[in-house]
Order: sequence, then C-alpha cells, then structure tokens
Amino acid sequence: MGTELDFALHGSVATVYEAIPDPGTLPAIIVLHGRWGFEPYVARFCDQLAAEGFAVQAPDLYYGKIARTTQEADDLTMAMNLPQVDQEIYACLSSLTDHIKTSRKKVGLVGFGMGGRLARVAALRFPPIAACIDFYGLHPKRMADPGFPCPLLEIRADFEQMRIPGSRHAGIGAGAWLEMVDFLRHHLRTERAHTVRGIEAVLGGRK
Repeated sequence: MGTELDFALHGSVATVYEAIPDPGTLPAIIVLHGRWGFEPYVARFCDQLAAEGFAVQAPDLYYGKIARTTQEADDLTMAMNLPQVDQEIYACLSSLTDHIKTSRKKVGLVGFGMGGRLARVAALRFPPIAACIDFYGLHPKRMADPGFPCPLLEIRADFEQMRIPGSRHAGIGAGAWLEMVDFLRHHLRTERAHTVRGIEAVLGGRK
C-alpha cells in the first residue's frame, strides 16, 4: 500500500515510508521504529494504520541499516545523530500538516522501544503533536521532561502478553491495537469503524 519518499535535509537525504489511503481528508500519524531499525513490520504497521483511516509517515532513522544482533542494535542506537532525528521528524510533521489529504493541523506520534522515547521528546518540542503513544519506549541518551504537553498513552511490553514465546519479537494484541486507535481518533477527532483483521499476524517486531 505504501510508498517510499526522499526528504532533502541539511546535508543528507532521509527515506520516509508513506501510507495514505483514498479517499477523503485524514488525521495524520508519524511512526518511529525501534532500535533494530526499519524492519518489515514497520511498513505493515503503517499500512494497517492507513487502513484505519490515517495518513501515515515513518522515517528510516538508521538510513537503511538493520541490526542483526543486540550489540548492533545498541551501537546503532547510540550512534544516532539526535539533531538529525529532530530534522527528520520535523520534515514528516511539515509534510503531513501541509498535505492536501490531511484534515487538521494536529498530528499523532507513535513510537516503538527507542522510537517511543524519541516520540515523547518530539512531543515536547513540536506543538502540532496532539497525541503521543509510547510502546515500551526508552532511548538511553534522552529522558522525557516531567511536564508533558499532550495526551500520552503508554503501552508496556507485558500488555496482552505481547512478547512472542521463544523469540525476541513483540507483537500487538487486538486489545492494544483497539486502545491505540481509539486514543488516536479521540485526540485527533475522527470517527471510523475499526478494521482489526488478523492484526496479530499483520504486526510483529522487536523492541
């Protein structure tokens, strides 16, 4: 469903996955991947959010690199250029708020693991962010400030036994998915029937 876009930043080009359904004007979401990188589940997650009636963009914060081991994931996390991350998030924010198919100047932010912590920090920096969802988030180089400027939903790793036995993967159960979508719709002010079809199979990724 989605497509890849190139955003020109200061001195680099960022790749952004975009999933925007037809027709209509839509609430906008930015998705931030976890410490393993932009794995296939991220695109599936964006596609499923688009099927729920959202305009979605997700930047590749590692510029195409995917971690194969825990050590590689840790190294990629700590090597991130955080001002560059801010530029990528801001580029998505500007693109979505200016997009002809987005309905309002408010954007939701969803992050996984490391991306969850980055999402919290971005919500502190960029006022158009009107809702933030943190899936088991932590970035060791950033801590969120105590006063939070927008509604925040935290979904911990033990919600609905999200970890898949025998693997490092975490999936999103139907209950967590419905809670997330309802939260986004409420705070971004949109109404639409759920399309939770085989969500446990569609979504799965590592923290």
